[in-house]
Amino acid sequence: MALLEAEILNKGGYKEKSKMQFNELLNIWFKEHVELNCSKNTQRLYGLEIKNHIEPSLGNYPITDITTRIIQDFLNNKKIEGCGKQAVGIFKNIIITSLSYTVFPLELLENNPGQYVKMSSFDEKKKTKTISVKNIKLYLMNQNVYQF
Repeated sequence: MALLEAEILNKGGYKEKSKMQFNELLNIWFKEHVELNCSKNTQRLYGLEIKNHIEPSLGNYPITDITTRIIQDFLNNKKIEGCGKQAVGIFKNIIITSLSYTVFPLELLENNPGQYVKMSSFDEKKKTKTISVKNIKLYLMNQNVYQF
């Protein structure tokens, strides 16, 4: 927290490159934004996703070293690992929203490297329809293929 205060006090003039790591940012963002603005269910979900997915992969990066490419690769790898569209969307939201917090109100970054990240396409599950025996018979009778 002292690191954050020192960086915020350095407004105006030359601004030294932030040394804050992404996991530290996630903790600050969670306490100052998620806990104050999100439901208990969202807090629980975000906490689990941060702990189990985001921090192990991105947590040790200094926030100034996180690029659009790093975030895009992370999300693409999560898709390859089998995470679904909703889960990948939640990861993306957490990352982009927390990095947005570094731009404002923390003023640690000039812009959000996550703003240009794109979601990979996911195949939508096609719904299968079940046809009853009665409807099959009606169809076949109309086709003059099957005689009763």
